[in-house]
Parts: sequence; structure tokens; C-alpha cells
Amino acid sequence: MKAHTNGPGFTTNSTIISLSSTNEASHALVPRNQPQLTAVHTLAYMRQHTVVLLSAVLAAASKLYRKDLWPQLLAHANTVLDRALLRGITHISLMQSLMILTYTKAPADTSAWRRIGMAIRMGYQMRLHVPRNSPLPEDVAAARVLLVSLSKVEAA
Repeated sequence: MKAHTNGPGFTTNSTIISLSSTNEASHALVPRNQPQLTAVHTLAYMRQHTVVLLSAVLAAASKLYRKDLWPQLLAHANTVLDRALLRGITHISLMQSLMILTYTKAPADTSAWRRIGMAIRMGYQMRLHVPRNSPLPEDVAAARVLLVSLSKVEAA
């Protein structure tokens, strides 16, 4: 990964893993029976729009496929996530990152309930608990634009 800014103010500067390894790792986590995830969360999309989610996905993938890189990638993902949370950003990619990093946390990490609570609070803040009156658009890009627009909530 190279240094770049993307999404709502997320910046990274990491050379822990090569771009080709990043691509392999991001695809390794997608269940074979859910190909729609690769249509929505492509490596290019995550690199351009949300380094927080990309970092979480790579940390999770490394725990399964590159155990030698897991401590470094987990530390990086936690740092990027903490920076976004300290800025008071509420975004659906942060919720996803919180849940991924909770699932793949280190055994000594005791932050699981706090992270789950933060993700739930963000969901309520973005009104994700309110039922939709209409279905999402069939077009993946249009659905993504709608969901991201809903998740762009300023910190209260």
C-alpha cells in the first residue's frame, strides 16, 4: 500500500504488504457462496474510499493466511480505526471495520464489548434501525451511493 488519503479523512502510509498480496488476501476472505461481496467491496473501491475497512480486511485475512504479518497488520488496522474514531467520524465502513476487528482480535484484547457498542451506536446514529420504505436500487453503484449518503452523519 502507498500513502494516500481516502474516504472521510482516513490516511494511511503502510508498506507492510505488497499490492499483489493485498489483492490475494482481500479475495481470500470472501466466501465462495457470496460473490456479490466482491462486486461491492473490491480492492480498488476500498483503497480509494476507505482505508479503515481495507486495513481491517487485510488484518483479518492475514490472521488466516499470513500469520507472520498478522501482528503488524492488526496494529496498523487498530491505529487507523482509532484515528477515525477519535475524529468522531460516523461511517458504515467504520462499523464494518469495528466488527471485523472484533472478530479477529488478539486473545488478550478486551475491547470486544466496547467495539460492538460503538458499532451499534453508529448504526442508530445513521438510522439503520429504521425500516426502509422502498428496496435498494438493483444497480450496485446506485445502492452504494445511497447507503454511503445515509452513513455520512456528523458526530453528535
